[in-house]
Amino acid sequence: MAYAIDYRGFDDDVLTFVFLSPIENPLFEAFRLLCKGGYVMSGCKVEHEHAWQWRNGKAYWRWVFTPIDYHPEMLSLDALRDFIERHLRKQGHEVNFYKDINKFLNL
Repeated sequence: MAYAIDYRGFDDDVLTFVFLSPIENPLFEAFRLLCKGGYVMSGCKVEHEHAWQWRNGKAYWRWVFTPIDYHPEMLSLDALRDFIERHLRKQGHEVNFYKDINKFLNL
């Protein structure tokens, strides 16, 4: 699995996690745990998007998770990333984080 953080919206102020993953269950489970109780985030919008161009041998579909009412004072962005990565690794998945969204989108 590979993922990156993107900021979307009209003013690039909407935190979004973008994943390249053939399976979605571990991702849904990680964000469900983060939404539980509403302390870290009250919910999460999930979308399935594709790359703008099909390239042979490259990933095409992406999972996009957008936190709703994210509270960084409860769990910082670095701690949030760490939680997601640990949850996925605990289930046996290799996880790679890309700081540069442009490199990620060209995977």
